[in-house]
Amino acid sequence: MDTEELFLKYVLPSIGLVLSGAMFASSLPAIIRADKTQDLGALNPFPYVTMVFSCVGWVVYGMFTPEPTNIYCVLGNGFGFICGLYSMLVTFNLTTKKRKDLILRSTLFLATIFTFVFFFVGYYASTETARITTGSLSTAVLLLYYAAPLTSLLSVVRERNSSSIYIPLSICSGVSASLWTGFGFFVQDYFIALPNLWGVILAVIQIVLRIIYPSSTSKAVSTAPITAKGKELKVFVAGDQEKGSTSELH
Repeated sequence: MDTEELFLKYVLPSIGLVLSGAMFASSLPAIIRADKTQDLGALNPFPYVTMVFSCVGWVVYGMFTPEPTNIYCVLGNGFGFICGLYSMLVTFNLTTKKRKDLILRSTLFLATIFTFVFFFVGYYASTETARITTGSLSTAVLLLYYAAPLTSLLSVVRERNSSSIYIPLSICSGVSASLWTGFGFFVQDYFIALPNLWGVILAVIQIVLRIIYPSSTSKAVSTAPITAKGKELKVFVAGDQEKGSTSELH
């Protein structure tokens, strides 16, 4: 094994594994705080549902792949499953009745699909068919997870305010996705390469939007002048600065 192969096959994904773990754990402080205060705040529970099922899918996918891909898939997404399950349970407990109903329906729907797929690959499919089937399913659920940042990015453009983009996390996710993309192409596993390539694109878009639309912590509620003792005044109120999170990659 030459140095280039060693680097691409083991060093890159190992670094990506560490960064993926950091991203999976990045929302835990906010989740723990919400659990202690019993206040959900701006946290959205639904992405954690897709995060849980996505990680389950990638763990099973890893079981049908050769070494070292199977090790990275199982370890990385096993940790992601634990983080996602804890986050889903906490946020579910604190969210509204309407959202709870949506989460329950989504969870049952995904659980039904996964049950039938896993039954099929476990008893009837060849190893290659099982790999393709679980990879396709996991990618589809991962795209659902990626849908949340897209909604947030549209709000950034519409409001011309990037305060909801947490730039260190965007950079971290971009680097991690780049490493997994390189590894996926090197081992010719496009179920790993292509979703992470989309993660790279999302991270770049977030960084660019952060540059174009600087974070704003205040909003003008009135630009009409108010006269006070012959002087013109403009009234502003401080807006709440938001913090948000971006793509998990696997």
